[in-house]
Amino acid sequence: MKLQDEYDYRVIHTQFPKIALGVELRWGTRDLQPYIYDLLQDTRGHTRLGFPKEVATSLTRLSFTHSNYYPDLDKPPDSVWDINYHN
Repeated sequence: MKLQDEYDYRVIHTQFPKIALGVELRWGTRDLQPYIYDLLQDTRGHTRLGFPKEVATSLTRLSFTHSNYYPDLDKPPDSVWDINYHN
């Protein structure tokens, strides 16, 4: 599967190229799901405006697509030392 061919990736890339790059860099790693989760949650004390519905939907669908292609990456790490906190 080529990420750039995915409709949802293209939707994100068209409106938010930096976020699309973040998805691309994390694709196929354990870091993608936390990255998308952090994007979709207000972790800045209600200062985020949110995404257009189509982009939020595409981020969610890419998360599910990633889980389908890489189911082992959704398992919790074996140790707390395996977690990458620096995205």
